Amino acid sequence: MKPGYEPQPERLPAEANGLHPEREGEEQAASFWAWLTVLYAPGDTMAHALSRFNLLLQWSVLALAAGVIGGLTAYAAYARGLLFEQWGEFLASGELALGSAFLPAFVLLSGLGQAAGMAVSVLVPTLILFSFLRLGGEMVSFDRVLGIMILSFTPVLIGQVVNLLLLDYGTLLVAKTSAAYALLGMVEHPFMLALLSSVDVFDLWRYALVGLGLSRVARIPLASGMGLAMGYWAVSVIVLSLLAFIGESRLW
Repeated sequence: MKPGYEPQPERLPAEANGLHPEREGEEQAASFWAWLTVLYAPGDTMAHALSRFNLLLQWSVLALAAGVIGGLTAYAAYARGLLFEQWGEFLASGELALGSAFLPAFVLLSGLGQAAGMAVSVLVPTLILFSFLRLGGEMVSFDRVLGIMILSFTPVLIGQVVNLLLLDYGTLLVAKTSAAYALLGMVEHPFMLALLSSVDVFDLWRYALVGLGLSRVARIPLASGMGLAMGYWAVSVIVLSLLAFIGESRLW
């Protein structure tokens, strides 16, 4: 060993940490589009951490998209007379007048409600799944779990667009991509209808992405990630359906 020589610590290849130096600039430039790349390259997209700025930016973009879709759905439902079909007796009673002056406020409130619902549907499962992972001894950051929940929301937006395009067909309050619509007329019990309304193709797609993402960032088996994500989905569907059933029973 030469005098004055200090041994350098061994450096692991960048690929060992899931990094690709030759594509670093490309990944940084494409990070904004992660909410789209997750559709055709979910594993690679979920494996890379997003900066906090990109997390907030993509969360804002998806919330804005959900709000726009919600507003368009409200306008389309009003324009096609579906609101009167669904709430005809209530509207006819004079308690709520859906005139041209009310329509902009109705569309705006619907859009804001949809955007707020998107934000809540990202934050709540993030907190719960993050807590489960940490209790299980998995050293995963909150930002990584939040990033997974944000990116996995893209299929839900696609489902909302599909239901908007199919708004003319069938009842207003049952999503055309849900199990309730497939069994419409065959199931009459209010709780079962609420339960089946929550079983949606695009929600299942979403939580499949969540399970994949959890397995990548927490370095757990894919089966464990899927089990955790689908377990949360199943419990949330039952709880929300029960609350909807209780609320409807008290309302009517």
